[in-house]
Amino acid sequence: MKLLVLSAHPDDAETAAGGLLARCAEAGHETVILHAGPAVRGLEYEGRLSWDVRTEESEAAAIELAARLILLDWPHSEYEFNRHSAAAIQEVLAAEQPDLVVAHWPIDTHPDHQVVGALAQRLFVQQKKWQLAFFEVYAGIQTIEFHPNRYVDISPVLEQKNRSIRCHASQNPEPQVQMHEKMSCFRGLQFGVRHAEAFHMMGCSAPCKADGLFSGPRTYR
Repeated sequence: MKLLVLSAHPDDAETAAGGLLARCAEAGHETVILHAGPAVRGLEYEGRLSWDVRTEESEAAAIELAARLILLDWPHSEYEFNRHSAAAIQEVLAAEQPDLVVAHWPIDTHPDHQVVGALAQRLFVQQKKWQLAFFEVYAGIQTIEFHPNRYVDISPVLEQKNRSIRCHASQNPEPQVQMHEKMSCFRGLQFGVRHAEAFHMMGCSAPCKADGLFSGPRTYR
């Protein structure tokens, strides 16, 4: 089974689906992280170009999660929902042939997150060649109106996920670690484990190789 996490920026994939990536790799599945735009053009960190810094951080995070990294170069906060951007994502998907794509929930306060999620949904509806699930980041602050229907127990890999987030040292990662630990605690309470990541899984027209990775909400009597 091949998992591809489609992320707007470096650290989105790690904060939202780092646990899923770690669990998949642990189970022997192939994992890929695709960042649409790793850098803010013209920005520097201590005299180094944003592209160089954030690419290095992304590579380190991918190694931590045992994932392969692919980078596009879309301009930060200027992502567009059109046939050209759809074609760029489709080119990667055609080359990678994933079984499961996990992307941003399209209802989000960040415009780049909106575009990436909407592109994933468009391609899924057009093709239905792979399963699609959506993830959440900064719940209630960025991702809004999110209704999960699948959970993954990330308790065994929580520290590995946090190390991957901390690889993005230029982004002041500690608040992100703290926020997403609170989210995973909350989702864990819903699911009946210590820490969980939550996803919204779309339907699939054929049996899906990813079915065994996820569990639905638990019912209490």
